[in-house]
Amino acid sequence: MVSNITNRMKIKKLPNILALHLKRFKYQEDLGRYTKLAYRVAFPMELRLFNTVDDMDDADRLYNLFAIVVHIGKYVLLYR
Repeated sequence: MVSNITNRMKIKKLPNILALHLKRFKYQEDLGRYTKLAYRVAFPMELRLFNTVDDMDDADRLYNLFAIVVHIGKYVLLYR
């Protein structure tokens, strides 16, 4: 049985500093487990969040990328 499930959340209050953790794994139904995605993940230097609650004061906030942490056996910090 294959199912497409999507999670969605709306943010009630945006933080001054936004930290995101992107997991690079996908559930493989035929294997019955998660496997690591090997392809490169592209990300923007700026991120504008729109998925907020309707009555928020600053519903359209722009975040600037500050740093990236990459885990390849050990942590490597990349910053601009």
